[in-house]
Amino acid sequence: IYLRTRDISTETGSIDLVNFSDSIKHLLMQHNKPETKVITNDINKIDWQSIEEHKKVVIYRCLQELLVNMKKHSKAKVVSIVFKNHNRKKEIKYVDDGIGFSVNGTKLNGLANVESRINGIGGSFNFTTSKGNGFKATLEFNS
Repeated sequence: IYLRTRDISTETGSIDLVNFSDSIKHLLMQHNKPETKVITNDINKIDWQSIEEHKKVVIYRCLQELLVNMKKHSKAKVVSIVFKNHNRKKEIKYVDDGIGFSVNGTKLNGLANVESRINGIGGSFNFTTSKGNGFKATLEFNS
């Protein structure tokens, strides 16, 4: 009960939107465990000060959902998250070496939430996975 309560508290807690890169770093550190190494690259490649606050919340919640899914389902040993800046278009690539899954017959509620959230800010969400081949996802949005 304690662990679930803690997870709910973390999932709904406030996000420091002023120091947003620190918020993301903290989120990633929470999922960096002895059994799972979370590697990130270039969080500050994106000028977070130029991103609207509601978009920051969406990005944070999408990353949070991907990391929670990883923790609950993937058994990943290594997770890589890379931030890229292509002028107005921003890109976040998530890759893990987990067990993957077959899309057919799998409830995709969490991933549907990610897609709905990112579409809500005019962005896009794409992922690829298959049993035994990990999980890869790309979040794209405009600043």
